[in-house]
Amino acid sequence: RNVAGEAKDDNHNDADNDSAYSASGRDRADASGSVNALMGRAGESLVRVVGGVAGRLHVGQNHQQHRQEQFNGNSSDRSFRADNLHNLSAGLENYSDPYSQQQKQQHRNSGSSSFSSRTKDDKRTSHLRDDDADDGGLMERLEWSCIRLSNKLETVCFHRRCLLLMVAATIVVAIIVAALTTSSAFEGRLPHISFGGESEEEFEAQNERYVKIRDRILFAEASEPASLESKGATPQSYALEWIVREDPAQIDPEDPYLLQRYALAVFWYQLRTDKTGKLTADTKWKDDSNWMTELGYCSWYGVHCYPQDGMPKDTQYDGNNIILELNLTRNELKSDEMPKEIYTTLEGLQNLDISHNKIGGSIATEIGRLTALKGLYIGDNSFQGSIVTELMQLTRLMNVFAHKNLLSGKIPEEIGNLVNLYALGLHENELEGTIPSSIGKCTKLRNLYLDQNQLDGSIPEDIYNLSLLADLRLRSNKLTGPISEKIGNLGKLELLYLDNNLLSSTIPRGIGNLGSRLEELHLQGNELEGRLEVEIGRLSRLKELYLSSNRLTSTIPLEWGELRDLKQLFLSENSISGTIPIEITGMEFLVALQLQSNSLEGTIPTELGKMFRLEYLHMENNNLEGTVPTHLGQLVHLEKLTLHGNGLKGQVPDEVCNLVLINNLAEFVTDCAGANAAVQCFCCSDCV
Repeated sequence: RNVAGEAKDDNHNDADNDSAYSASGRDRADASGSVNALMGRAGESLVRVVGGVAGRLHVGQNHQQHRQEQFNGNSSDRSFRADNLHNLSAGLENYSDPYSQQQKQQHRNSGSSSFSSRTKDDKRTSHLRDDDADDGGLMERLEWSCIRLSNKLETVCFHRRCLLLMVAATIVVAIIVAALTTSSAFEGRLPHISFGGESEEEFEAQNERYVKIRDRILFAEASEPASLESKGATPQSYALEWIVREDPAQIDPEDPYLLQRYALAVFWYQLRTDKTGKLTADTKWKDDSNWMTELGYCSWYGVHCYPQDGMPKDTQYDGNNIILELNLTRNELKSDEMPKEIYTTLEGLQNLDISHNKIGGSIATEIGRLTALKGLYIGDNSFQGSIVTELMQLTRLMNVFAHKNLLSGKIPEEIGNLVNLYALGLHENELEGTIPSSIGKCTKLRNLYLDQNQLDGSIPEDIYNLSLLADLRLRSNKLTGPISEKIGNLGKLELLYLDNNLLSSTIPRGIGNLGSRLEELHLQGNELEGRLEVEIGRLSRLKELYLSSNRLTSTIPLEWGELRDLKQLFLSENSISGTIPIEITGMEFLVALQLQSNSLEGTIPTELGKMFRLEYLHMENNNLEGTVPTHLGQLVHLEKLTLHGNGLKGQVPDEVCNLVLINNLAEFVTDCAGANAAVQCFCCSDCV
């Protein structure tokens, strides 16, 4: 109805029709660089049909008096109508289209509905997939089919009902065109790239380049097909466009390093741009030197390639080569996903370091394709999900650090496959379940960090077979059971963190066999019972000893006085009894001594005044008696002194108060509260 109404209001003639078609042709030429060029062509075909219908309606409007004669066979009116259709065809001739005018004329002369005679060198076939190339341009066929449909309708009748039928046919054609433009038949043409101002030969060359590169990406299974055909909605499609058209280097589609350049481009668009492919302040990297320039990616920041002849290792240079390392740690990278193309194309990669950024998502199973990988550093990000078993297939791995993420689930039993593993850091995640016994097969392990998770069960006996371990941290989990006497097998252990678990039983005597290397022993916050192990006194290199918050009893062993290098001794919140042995003063480098909340008795040894390096001395909540020793005034570096909750009496010596008035003592607490206080102290920071 709208078409008919417009036809009645327009008193245009056939020349106007020709002009309209010429304008349409100019519009098409101006839009040749448009992303939606394909839809534009389909729309133009419909415009032609509608224009033809409008022209016919115009003829009918101006010549109603001839209608009956036309249907009765009046030859002059038929001639007029034929002239009108001839002018319409002439307008189409003026339309600029890659499809040759000669071929159009051949089809018009022959009247054939078949397009089999089209030549294989038809330029429009460059916009179709290879299997459509022999059939010619789809849009041309639709266009001429529409015109023939209109002509046949014209020859049958010119009645108003027939005009409505023509409009309905136009709508059907529009539906067909819309369906075809979204079908898989168009997979071969550029999905969203425009090449405005280029010749047909250049366009065809670019399209051929696109197909070659796309097919190579798909053949290598580097990206999912859907991610490339998404018309600019994914980093993969942006990267493909950049490689095909915008990359200043324009490397050959058969270049052996093309896929690696493509993968880095995907990485860039995923982590450096927003979802529309634009650079923003929110996605700015700390350093992106040379990225996405004409230079070879071996000169891009963080990319290290196989060195050229005579070059030192890790030297960057302008060129493309096998990528050995991608190191973008602490570079302010932000993304909710790590593009898998890094895993699927950089198969020579030996080190991947994207730690200390803000990258999320899961660890893709495609990581199993990095068979040359030796170092994986993805710690301090936001990765989540489980640790994929494909990671355990990378038997060359020496260092894996995935700490400070949101990883959950169990540690795969296949961890034992990583026989070359030197360091494993999975701390500060949400891992659960037991520690797999297969970890005992990783006999080259030096550093094992599984702390601050939700791991439960006992410490597997196999872990004590890791004789090269230097640093073992299982703290802050839910581990239960005893510490095995086999702990003594770890003769190269320097740091042992088993604190804040639910470990029970006693301190194993075998721990004394770690004396040649052990510097830190953390067993606090468990449920350990029994005596303070004398064997600890053999740990001659020990600097930190934490045994607080357990259920330990007995007295402080005199043998511990041999711990000359000890700097921190934490024995608080146990049930330790007896007196404070003067042998403790042999710990001449001691900085912090915590003895609070036990059952110690007797007086405070005056010999403590010889421990000149003390900064923190906590002895509150015991059964100590006597007075505050004057000799404590010699501890000029003391910052905290807490003595409350005991049976001490008398006046605090001026020598001790001088530590508050003159030196650094900021916190000094005694039982000095109230008028009848047992201790008189005018310099205390707090009275209890």
